[in-house]
Amino acid sequence: MFRFFPYWPLFLVLSGLMLVAAWVYVGLTNPTYEVTTTLLIKDEKKGVEDSHMLESFNIYTSKKIVENEIEVIKSKALIRETVKRLNLCSSIAEDDFFTDRPAYTSSPVMVEVKNIDSLISADRLKLYYDKLHGIATLEGEDFPLNRWVKSYYGLIRFVPNPYFAREAAGALYVSFHDPRLVVDGISSSLNVLASNKLTTVITLMLRDPVPIRGENILNTLVDAYRKAGTADKRNLAQNTMNFVDERIKLVEHELDSVEKSIQRYKSSRGIVDLSEQGKVFLKNVGDNDQRLSELSMQVAVLDRVQAYIVKKDSTSRIIPSTLGIRDDNLVRMIQRLYEVELDYARQRRTSTSTNPLLMQLQEEIQNIRGRILENVKTQRASLLTQRGNLNSTNSRYASVLGTLPQQERELLEAQRQQAIKSDVYTFLLQKREETALTQTANVSDSLVVDAAEATLFPVAPKKMLIYALALLGGFALSAAWVVWKELLNKAILFRSEIESQTSIPIVAEILDSGSRDYIVVDNLKNPVGTEQFMQMRASIGLYGSSAMKVVAVTSSIAGEGKTFVSTNFAISLAAANKRVLLVDLDFRNPRLSNLFKAAHGIGAAEVLLENAELNKAIRATQRPNLYLMGVGQKRAGGTTTLMDGNLDTMFTQLRAKFDYIVVDMPPIKPLVDSFVVSKLCDITLFVVRHGKTPKRLDTLKGTRSISQLKNVGIVFNGIKQRGLLTRAGSYGYGYGYEYGETYGPGSPTHKRGLRRLFGQ
Repeated sequence: MFRFFPYWPLFLVLSGLMLVAAWVYVGLTNPTYEVTTTLLIKDEKKGVEDSHMLESFNIYTSKKIVENEIEVIKSKALIRETVKRLNLCSSIAEDDFFTDRPAYTSSPVMVEVKNIDSLISADRLKLYYDKLHGIATLEGEDFPLNRWVKSYYGLIRFVPNPYFAREAAGALYVSFHDPRLVVDGISSSLNVLASNKLTTVITLMLRDPVPIRGENILNTLVDAYRKAGTADKRNLAQNTMNFVDERIKLVEHELDSVEKSIQRYKSSRGIVDLSEQGKVFLKNVGDNDQRLSELSMQVAVLDRVQAYIVKKDSTSRIIPSTLGIRDDNLVRMIQRLYEVELDYARQRRTSTSTNPLLMQLQEEIQNIRGRILENVKTQRASLLTQRGNLNSTNSRYASVLGTLPQQERELLEAQRQQAIKSDVYTFLLQKREETALTQTANVSDSLVVDAAEATLFPVAPKKMLIYALALLGGFALSAAWVVWKELLNKAILFRSEIESQTSIPIVAEILDSGSRDYIVVDNLKNPVGTEQFMQMRASIGLYGSSAMKVVAVTSSIAGEGKTFVSTNFAISLAAANKRVLLVDLDFRNPRLSNLFKAAHGIGAAEVLLENAELNKAIRATQRPNLYLMGVGQKRAGGTTTLMDGNLDTMFTQLRAKFDYIVVDMPPIKPLVDSFVVSKLCDITLFVVRHGKTPKRLDTLKGTRSISQLKNVGIVFNGIKQRGLLTRAGSYGYGYGYEYGETYGPGSPTHKRGLRRLFGQ
């Protein structure tokens, strides 16, 4: 509220202007309706299947992907076909004062174009229709109904409008449009999307100022899409039929040739069936190979057993595997040998080698070994004999197979070619029948769920939304202006901005009177100015018998009002029946001296450099009790004059003559004059001007800051009223008179400022 409420007239005016602009926009904008239709697509990924009956009639049905079909529907080829069928390249509008309204249902005739590619674009051609004679007049040229006429724009004809519902209120105008622009316009307003990820239903949405025209566009677009799909299948079926017929003729000739060749081959060689014989031989060879593998494995096992027995010592070891050995006696002997060896090993650990039991066991071990070796040799010889016989048999079989006649292989090759040709011929006959059936069926791959239907009420422009946005826009522009004016301003606007950079007290806030009067104290036009300087005098303690007499006034840069403050402050002191002297020590810009027309006489420069008499340098003014000491004529070197002159002596003499001395000093940036003079003063007033002093006030900190001045206090000068219409006294930039916090004698803020000012 503090930030923006003072500018409420700006908010009111801009919001009102924005609402008026919104009202004009809504009035000039044609209302737009939304038309929707839904289409079911057969998608192979989402389980939409035809019945078996339909599938049998439509073998070329391809289960389509919804995402691909969306792009097909939005294609410019289908939209262009829709534009051509609905004659959208020509439009008729009726005049409605500030704008044109579509006359799709108010024009008694429509314009058709024969070839839209050669159409010449034109805009607002005056149309008049003679209902009695059935003649349409376009730009003075007559066109009879239902007859193609060659015109400047192309081959056109006028036909009765089947959607005519009411008479047009204004004049009718015909416009011819470039088909590419019409296609682009429909494409940009057409929205095609799937209902959700789990279905194959596509929703088509179109916005159009005329509901009937929008419905016609969507219905025609869907029809064009379905017909395009059916035409593709029909063309595919026809091309397939032609190809199948050609292949059938070729395969018939090749199959007949192969069959006759096989017949001649068998007749000449007396072949019945040689393939069975070859199968028998191959089976026998396979069985023999399997038997040979088994015999080889048994021989290998016997070799391992023999090696185990031959290398065996008296200690027990793990016996070899007997897998594949069919002699149970040999297996039992090997197992018995293993058990005796284990018994022998156990007895040996507890008995001596001369023990009769050990000797008996050792003898039994030797006996079993011998029998095992004899058995192994016998079986091994038998297995080798069997393996040799099988190898001999395989050799005979191989010889028999090798002697099969070459004609058997040739016959097999011929029969294979015959089977291939026969299968191809059968397949082609089946496909020809299926293709013929598909050409007759022509079942579509899509289904219209809901025909196009427009909304009952317009969806655009949304009046309430536009008015709300206009209102918000007015508030936003007003707020942006306030932010730009205050928050983005590089100059100091608020008292808080000063307090955030320094702890030096602000002893006074001087309002901008808005007038050109330089002196505001005792000015009837500005009674507030007198009160403010009196309050400043009380704030710094210059009342009663104060010991502080010399007050210096300076600022950071030129133009902040230090001369204005020093002049009016001195006048305020003089109004209290005090002898007050105004001293101008700004040698480079003696504005105070120029104000009182005392820049050319004897002044401070002569007193400091030439020891001129004070009485000659001091002049009386038109104000009672107010005197002035100008800068003088010899002020070329201002800083040198102050540092080398008799500055201490001059101030000592002045203190004896006057109750108060107000010194107007130059800005502290980039000069050091104020630092030199401030040491001889009792109080230093530092002027900060509203809207002038930079916000980043570097003189508040650093090596050459105002903290080095003696007993410094800040005067916030030139405070302007905030807002556009404000009541008197509510300036809003200072400490907050508007909120009842004054900076005067006895207030807490005043006491804290004095303690900081005088170090108490």
